[in-house]
Amino acid sequence: QTLGAYPEPELLWQGVRVSEISVSTAGRDKNLLVTNWMQSDIDLTRGLDLQRSSAMNQGPVWARVTHLNHE
Repeated sequence: QTLGAYPEPELLWQGVRVSEISVSTAGRDKNLLVTNWMQSDIDLTRGLDLQRSSAMNQGPVWARVTHLNHE
């Protein structure tokens, strides 16, 4: 909401050409990306201003999320 859109010249990277991209993981074949689902517990009070009333417990607020991870 505070940053404007990037102008097209900043996104084009004139003169840059990508000739190859690959993924490598120790002990795996080249270009084999191994993924898995993972659960993580996140303390929402680190970085979010929840504006709770002083009558409420001011301890951490935890959320459990399932997300994709990779080796």
